[in-house]
Amino acid sequence: MSPRTHFSIARLFQEAGFPPGVVNYVLHRPEDAAIGRHVVQRAGFYLKLVILELGGKNFAIVADDADLNKAADQVLFGAFLNSGQICMSTDMVLVHRLVEQDFRALLLKAGKIQDSDPAMLLEDVAQGMDFWSAESFGPLLGLAVYDDEEDAVQVVNSSLFGLSGAIFSRNHLNALKMATRLHTGAVHVNSATVHDEATLPHGGRKESG
Repeated sequence: MSPRTHFSIARLFQEAGFPPGVVNYVLHRPEDAAIGRHVVQRAGFYLKLVILELGGKNFAIVADDADLNKAADQVLFGAFLNSGQICMSTDMVLVHRLVEQDFRALLLKAGKIQDSDPAMLLEDVAQGMDFWSAESFGPLLGLAVYDDEEDAVQVVNSSLFGLSGAIFSRNHLNALKMATRLHTGAVHVNSATVHDEATLPHGGRKESG
């Protein structure tokens, strides 16, 4: 959609003296956007190691025992940093029914979601809606309610993507146990989905690469 941005990056590598073939800039038409699948298929044939980052639909889970002020702050940060145009941006927040009203009020009170602001909260998002499964890659945050941990885990794991996630809870041990059940490349406890540690391996699962 905006190839000149990546062209400029590739040109910088060339100007820095990288030998031909070290960094390759490949274009395709929007209708051929499944190029990642073709790349990994060809790489597999030649037994080449390939790492693909193909997007995500990142969920944050707010438990009934969460620090709601911190959770609201981190969810908003994860959703609207760089106008939501980050692969690990928070697309959806799943809130336990017992704290849903208080959490919703905190999101609106934070001041980042106003009529005059491009940031938008989509309330009561449900399965079947396009936003439920499609990566928005913009300043949008969907909100849905869950009743128990099994519901939240099932929702996250039913997504075709699996890049990043977040769990907010004062019970760290339970949050860590829950994290192991989520089919995502990374899970952040009491922190935003947008986070990367250079010292740790990072990657996605399912159609995130």
